[in-house]
Amino acid sequence: MSGMKKRENGKRLGNRRLFSMGLFGASVLFLLLVAVFGYVWQDAASVTDFSRKNLPPCAGYLFGTDWMGRDMLKRTVAGLSLSIRLGLLTAAISAAVALALALLASLGGGLMDSLVCGLINLVMGIPHMLLLILISYIMQPGMLTMIISMCVVGWLGMARFIRNQIVIIRDRDYNLASRCLGTSTLRIITRNLLPYLVSVITLRMALAIPGAIGSEVFITYIGLGLPVSTPSLGNLINTGRKLISTSQSYQLVFPTIVLSIITISFYLIGNAFADAADPKNHV
Repeated sequence: MSGMKKRENGKRLGNRRLFSMGLFGASVLFLLLVAVFGYVWQDAASVTDFSRKNLPPCAGYLFGTDWMGRDMLKRTVAGLSLSIRLGLLTAAISAAVALALALLASLGGGLMDSLVCGLINLVMGIPHMLLLILISYIMQPGMLTMIISMCVVGWLGMARFIRNQIVIIRDRDYNLASRCLGTSTLRIITRNLLPYLVSVITLRMALAIPGAIGSEVFITYIGLGLPVSTPSLGNLINTGRKLISTSQSYQLVFPTIVLSIITISFYLIGNAFADAADPKNHV
């Protein structure tokens, strides 16, 4: 009976991993298509033709056109591609900073842990939106300003979460034994800690990307983000919100739907990767 139960559990885990990797592959394929078409349509998204302005969705223009006759499908895909690149870069920088500070806090001793945790608590005590607005207002609006402002607030929750995970793994018997045997801290980090953190960091990054895109939408919405001429989800949603009660409300509906799909896609990517890396313990 025990052997049959083990086989059933193994089969269940295998099916779960296969399903997760299928979702992972579909989400990655969708994002790759967005990146490719966003690059191809980058120039075409800004082409104007006033003879076709404010056309509703039809066979020729699936998402309709805006008040300048620009294809909303091309603008949405181009803006989505730009927002994804911005989110990926922000999430990668935030994860690197968070991992470095988490390792420093958890392995650097009590004083260093207190300093890093105090810094996290201090910055987290300031509303994130207020920080985003202040940094975007002080610096010149643009891509670099948005990356800096989102990285300032993006590493906080990730650093605290990773630090807690490291503390749990650090005090396990095999790590205590490694330290007693004189194993270097660098070797313990690379061989005993980082392999367990890959799925955690990947999941947190995947969840941070739609958060960064949402921050870009917010900053652009209040007029401190990218230039109006740049096709981004923030600019598209900011323009579409003014038309929500008119016949051109599709200019808000489609970018909002796409933003929701992207959020779900990145969650599936992170969750599938974490599940594949640790199918027994990941929920």
